[in-house]
Amino acid sequence: MALEIPLKYTQRPLGSAEAQALWSDMEPMPGNTRAPRAHIARVDIGGGRTLTVTILRASGHCAAVNCPLRIYEGSEMLLDGWACDIEEEHGISDDGRIMRACDQIMRTNRR
Repeated sequence: MALEIPLKYTQRPLGSAEAQALWSDMEPMPGNTRAPRAHIARVDIGGGRTLTVTILRASGHCAAVNCPLRIYEGSEMLLDGWACDIEEEHGISDDGRIMRACDQIMRTNRR
């Protein structure tokens, strides 16, 4: 992988406008003990282009160690998948084409 950029996420409540733009199809699960939240990172990949990487942290949506992950360029969703929940282990290539989440390597589907 080319030079890897560590992802730095910020937390937003799932009900915030920013999180709703990325996760509008996800509803809080009944009986949640913790408020669902979106963790959002933005990465400049050059040429005036920015990728948004977001992971949904919510009871009932995450598996044992994986949570839903999405990658966007502008309003276009490039990837809708799963990633480990250890955000310190997330990085993306400097060209935005490959993401690493713990031991998982995935293509972002960036054109």
